[in-house]
Amino acid sequence: MNKTLKRFLCTFMALMMLVSAVPLAGAVDPASCDHVIVREYLKDADGNVMLPTCTTEGKYKEYCENCGTVFGEYTEPASHIIVTLPAVAPTCTQTGLTEGKKCSRCDAVLEAQKVVAATGHTLDKEADSYLPFKAPTCTESGLTEGGVCTVCDETVAQVTIAPYGHNFTNKVVKEDATCTTNGLAIYTCSICAATEEEVIPAAHTFGDSVTYVKAPTCTEDGTGVKTCTKCQAKEEVEVPALGHSFTGDAVNIKNGEHAFACVHFGCEVTGTVVEVTDETTGETTTVQKVAGTEKCSGGKATCVSGAICEKCATAYGNVDPENHVKIVVNEKVEPTCQETGHEAYRSCASKEEGGCGVMIDEFQKIDKVPCSYTKFEYNKDATCTANGTATAKCDFGCGSEKTIEEPGSALGHDPENIEEVAPTCIRKGVAAGIRCKRCKTTLKGFEEIPALGHSEYIAVAEVAPTCTKVGATAEKRCSRCDMLLSAPSMTISALGHTDEDGDGVCDRTGCNTIMNADGDSCSCLCHKTGFMKLIYIIVRYFWSLFHTNQWCDCGVQHY
Repeated sequence: MNKTLKRFLCTFMALMMLVSAVPLAGAVDPASCDHVIVREYLKDADGNVMLPTCTTEGKYKEYCENCGTVFGEYTEPASHIIVTLPAVAPTCTQTGLTEGKKCSRCDAVLEAQKVVAATGHTLDKEADSYLPFKAPTCTESGLTEGGVCTVCDETVAQVTIAPYGHNFTNKVVKEDATCTTNGLAIYTCSICAATEEEVIPAAHTFGDSVTYVKAPTCTEDGTGVKTCTKCQAKEEVEVPALGHSFTGDAVNIKNGEHAFACVHFGCEVTGTVVEVTDETTGETTTVQKVAGTEKCSGGKATCVSGAICEKCATAYGNVDPENHVKIVVNEKVEPTCQETGHEAYRSCASKEEGGCGVMIDEFQKIDKVPCSYTKFEYNKDATCTANGTATAKCDFGCGSEKTIEEPGSALGHDPENIEEVAPTCIRKGVAAGIRCKRCKTTLKGFEEIPALGHSEYIAVAEVAPTCTKVGATAEKRCSRCDMLLSAPSMTISALGHTDEDGDGVCDRTGCNTIMNADGDSCSCLCHKTGFMKLIYIIVRYFWSLFHTNQWCDCGVQHY
């Protein structure tokens, strides 16, 4: 095999391997495909690609370029492509611009640039080239500043400022003018104080007031005099005839016609003002027509009179029975249990009230109705367990009443807890419970607890009296409530000695006190003398306070 054939076979095998390695279109499984999303704009019915613009939407679809899966069709909103217009800084003589925005696609201005005023030249007042400002006066020109601008180095020339010119606004009358001599006024310039004179010409002041010598009438001229208000000089004037002026009140002449009174004093002529058209020029003028009349007009006939003329205020023509002058609406009257009612109806006011009194609508009677009770008022008589009642009087005012039960108005019990009342020796107790505050009904508990009874003990023991010592009766009390259960303890006086057999010795058992011993042989304190006698008196005083030792051992009674 030659070299050319080998080279061909090798090339053919390589191409076959390359072709077998490339997958056919649509052969990739979408489930295992690593999607590569491609956007493709759609076309409209005319074949135009629907790309988005500044004002119209675009439409496109997205699909995978590997497996061909279409993910959907979408709308791309219209939008401007915004570019920024740079700001331009102002200079001494040139204006600048602020930053702006516009669309590069449609060239629409989205944010307009604003003009920034020129900064103006900046002059150094200390420089040799500086030319100072000179203010103008009323008669001389002025100059603006001049020199070299420190910003742009441009030479700024001085500009001439025109003179102001005098401003004579302050007027002072130096000499007043009279009726026959001129006056003088001085004007002062408000800027430079220069003055200027003005002659005030002499003149009478007659005004418009005329004193009639002969008053003018509608048809004849008159004469009059005007008087100067300053010097009382007189001037005679002619007063032309007034001419008729039919602008006064309209006066009824006959049924359906009227004329107008002349407004001038003393003139009794009536007439009208008519319009006359010149056939040649076509111009229309008004002419006073003496004794002329015009037809009554305006207004509208009513049920009581003809139409009222809008000028002479007089009725003319016939009445209109259908045009009622004053319609009265009689409201509907509801029937009651005592009186009949009627439906609403219309009528014309009575003749006394300026109407014709005719009923316009048919009168419809409404018969009486039974009593009606709607305004029930709660009687506030509900109890804890029973509903209360409500009472209403007849809506129509006949005085009858109706009482009904007020559903759901029962108050229900208002429970309160009552603590236990413990029993005492003589009073029963009550167990804790619940009862209604309002009606005092027992809701729970309150069982009776019997009284405890007294627990008796001897508070004071009985002490028997002797001949010389007091005794006491016994006293019993309750150990629980300390109530006295017997007579209170009483003191029993000492019995004193007694010698009925006369042997000089006390007869009471256990006493044996000698009663007839003399003072010399007695050693008791009561028989002492001197200082000891004083001691006895003091001791005897305290014995008397406590009712003790009434008898001496010798038988002598101390007190």
